[in-house]
Amino acid sequence: MISTKEKILLEALTLFSKNSYDAITVNQIAQIVGIKAPSLYKHYRSKQEIFDAIILKMTGISPKQDMNRFINMDELELINIGKNMFTYFLHDVVQSKFRKMLTIEQFKNKNLADQYIKQYFDYSLSYQQYIFSILTKQDILKKRRFLYYCPPFLWTNLFSYFTM
Repeated sequence: MISTKEKILLEALTLFSKNSYDAITVNQIAQIVGIKAPSLYKHYRSKQEIFDAIILKMTGISPKQDMNRFINMDELELINIGKNMFTYFLHDVVQSKFRKMLTIEQFKNKNLADQYIKQYFDYSLSYQQYIFSILTKQDILKKRRFLYYCPPFLWTNLFSYFTM
């Protein structure tokens, strides 16, 4: 069973990804969740706090934490992981909504534009650069890291564009 606090985040993300942050009120979020606005304030102090909680929840983990997963994989397994990650970022409902929300909001808010760049460029490339540098140093993978990232990123963003 999903908690009310988690439901608030998921429903707010849905609303923000369709209508933008500015177009949504706390009352609208509460109504979709099935609670009254004062009850929502027991979980979050403001709409901004809800938004910030979404951003915090959706940020990635350190590549150092994931490194052990990749060490013993061959190139085919890495390619399959890449395909699965692409499918996840493309079709996972929460990831898709988060990407769409940031896509909308990046043009209205400098901090969110920075978050968009950080999330989908800087973090992704740094993460992959770290993983691939270790795999390359250990002769597990050839030096072709950008070939793995650029096509999935392009297709993911084109998919977002055509499904908005």
